[in-house]
Amino acid sequence: MPYIDPALLRRWVVHRIAFVVSPGFQTIGLTSISVFEMANLVFRRIVYEVRVLSATGGPVCSSMGFTVATDLIADQVYDTVIFAGGCETVETPREIVDFAQRATRISHRVTGICNGACVLAEAGVLGWQNVVVDPSALRDLRSRYPLTKIPQTVFSAQRLGRTTTGGGVSGDIALAMIESDLGRDAARLVAKEFAANGPQVDVRTIERDVTESYTTSERIRSAIDFAKENLHQPLQVADLAIVANLSFRQFSRVFRAETGCSPAKTLEQLRLDAARRMMEQTSHSIEEIAKKTGFSDRERMRRAFLRVFGLPPQAIRRLSKAG
Repeated sequence: MPYIDPALLRRWVVHRIAFVVSPGFQTIGLTSISVFEMANLVFRRIVYEVRVLSATGGPVCSSMGFTVATDLIADQVYDTVIFAGGCETVETPREIVDFAQRATRISHRVTGICNGACVLAEAGVLGWQNVVVDPSALRDLRSRYPLTKIPQTVFSAQRLGRTTTGGGVSGDIALAMIESDLGRDAARLVAKEFAANGPQVDVRTIERDVTESYTTSERIRSAIDFAKENLHQPLQVADLAIVANLSFRQFSRVFRAETGCSPAKTLEQLRLDAARRMMEQTSHSIEEIAKKTGFSDRERMRRAFLRVFGLPPQAIRRLSKAG
């Protein structure tokens, strides 16, 4: 069993996740909740805090006829927002479309499961190059957006971006999120615990997807892990290329091919995500956070926040306290 450093466990912050549903949602869109629950059980602490939201709040009926209790969509900030799809493509409530647009600016990740991709498309925030859906959802997307070339690709942990979609049982996406948040050993532990206790999910496939992603992109993963651990340093892409044992040009080419993003943009996003979490969950001053996350000064960090999240750091902090 992989060893998890107790000191690392103490540093883990609570990741807030919102599942967004509409009447007639498919229950398969909520299956990944059990993966996050298993992470909490494995590590004996609340690592993932989950809420189910809707446009109206209160009970929402699923495609199977039973209801789930939901909270009303509001201005809270979530690290991850997941939109569950339905059996039929219907008009998405305006409140959910607005929430999708807002979440894409502020949240760490936004994901659509099955027809949940249609919500992101309607909000104008779906990254078409990263669409992974089942055939029925793909047909819905192509019928609604006939002029857009929508590829169907195989989901892998390396392609987990800020805006991602998934088809079928969403445990693979949940494990990829755990890998991104907590590291490869944590994802392996959760996958193995599912293998022992979770027959409702084909965890052999999930665990294979997670473990294979490490071996097929070990150099890139090691560079990303190094960056996460050294954000306080003035890192450059050349430093990450050295860690990956590749030339600068090779590293840039391979990194973009495996992640769909440039190393420089990924490095900035890592800094932004770390800074946003510190703004939400600590009382550090903006100057301290800018220093701890590798921004040269608070003004540079403020400009990056505005460009990516659409809000300055102080506004992110106020929204998190209000929630």
